[in-house]
Amino acid sequence: MSAAREERGDPNVGGAGRAAAWETLMILGLFFLYAGCPPPDVNEAHYLAKAKHYWDPQWCASDGFLESTDAHTVFYWTFGWLTRWLALPAVAWVGRMVTWSLLAWAWQRLSYAIVPRRNVSVLTAGLFLLFLDRCHLAGEWVVGGVEAKGFAYVLVFCGLRSLVRGEWRAVWIWLGMSSAFHVLVGGWSVVAAAVAWLMSGPSRTPLRLMIPSLIGGFALALAGLLPAVDLTLGVDAETTQQANVIYVYGRLGHHLAPGQFALDRILWFGLLVMIWAVLWWRLRPAPPPWAGLNRFAVGTLVIATAGVLVDVLLRSRPGIAAELLRFYWFRASDMALPTVTAIGIPTLLVLWQGSHPRRARGGWWACAAASAAFVLAVYAGHLDDFRPRAEVQARPVSRGNKAAAEARYRAWRDACAWIAVHTDPDDRFLTPRDQQTFKWHAGRAEVVSWKDIPQDAAGIVRWWRLLEELHPPLASGSGIAAWSDSQLAEIAQRHHVDYILVDQTRVFRNLRFQRVYPVTSRARPYFVLYRVPEVTKEEEGDARRGRRRP
Repeated sequence: MSAAREERGDPNVGGAGRAAAWETLMILGLFFLYAGCPPPDVNEAHYLAKAKHYWDPQWCASDGFLESTDAHTVFYWTFGWLTRWLALPAVAWVGRMVTWSLLAWAWQRLSYAIVPRRNVSVLTAGLFLLFLDRCHLAGEWVVGGVEAKGFAYVLVFCGLRSLVRGEWRAVWIWLGMSSAFHVLVGGWSVVAAAVAWLMSGPSRTPLRLMIPSLIGGFALALAGLLPAVDLTLGVDAETTQQANVIYVYGRLGHHLAPGQFALDRILWFGLLVMIWAVLWWRLRPAPPPWAGLNRFAVGTLVIATAGVLVDVLLRSRPGIAAELLRFYWFRASDMALPTVTAIGIPTLLVLWQGSHPRRARGGWWACAAASAAFVLAVYAGHLDDFRPRAEVQARPVSRGNKAAAEARYRAWRDACAWIAVHTDPDDRFLTPRDQQTFKWHAGRAEVVSWKDIPQDAAGIVRWWRLLEELHPPLASGSGIAAWSDSQLAEIAQRHHVDYILVDQTRVFRNLRFQRVYPVTSRARPYFVLYRVPEVTKEEEGDARRGRRRP
């Protein structure tokens, strides 16, 4: 039997198993070229700092974001504990290699289950990266920095492999585990899989036979669902609605609210939908494995369409719309359409090899060239701009200022390194609004930043009020310099701030506090750190009575 399985190309037996391992390594190489920039990636400073604080509550103990309710408990317990022994950059690299390796393994198995040809899974992985990066609608990603979502997608791909093989009872277990890591990634995948099951016709596994696995999957999902429920538990309805509106329309509209999606994102996603529709038409009747994946993709588009309808029909009632849209209705289709298209193209090429061999040969070369050119172009971009993507997102390079951006980044690292050595671990900082990596590099608490939005309703409202108080829209151009020194002193007292870190590319005056870094500088430094004077009891009493001392 083993010899027969090897002859059929079973990826787990003999030479086929070795080929599968080699393909997995090549896919891992693609993932490294695509996402292997220095840490932290866009969300790594956000999530790994939260994981570190979860295991060491004294680290940045007064940071409002880190003190907020935890939403990804399974991730903290399965991976976050590494922050107890490793520095954050080391944790990021370990997590990336683990996540990317698992994603490569899961992708190879999924691709091979649909197109059982050697090395095709490497091609489909490259096409997947291309379509996901260029044609997403709402900013979803799968291969990137380490966070709970990466592990959740590993389990989604495992569930999809079971789906295309008709192993429905295993599907719900895989997706239940995915939901434990990330309740929305796994949860929407469950909904899409349910649509795929309904579309599968009379040959599908009967519902009564799936009940035990459905119960088991739900039990596993509770590990992710219960922390999510806790985010609004005990919060009054008015605060919850305010938090939803802030979350959807104030902070994350580019992910959640179709009315705020960029036009180019809509056009690129529309192009991908057209390519997928042509594939669906050309593959009629579709090979059963790809047909199963295609039904899942249809399910994700049903979810996305429902999200668009919510946005359109409830636009005059933003409170109700935000309550629904906060659940990321477009996340699943951003992942599924690139997946079904990337695997569907080689599926069509295999069919063409018998009837249109020249066309098929040209298609293979075109797909290989496109995916290779894309991945290499992304890698060249990493080499050209060595800054971590968290820094690039906060301060993108425009034409002609690459050297200035790199100099500013080095200055930022130097300032944070000085703070890590020369300030007390319990000190609290007022930092530039748009930076993302202060806690990562300095290891100190900050009052608020734009990136670090809490997940719980009460925390979201507090975060928004802090932003409006410290960085009001009218002052966004001049930063904290919009406040007078006496006002800054009052703000520092009110929020227990020990130091103010100033970005002098946006603040064009010196503060009248003690400058502690840099002590001397020939040129105008990018960043300046001021020590806020301690407040005497008399001054504190004046502040409480609303008076300013001369």
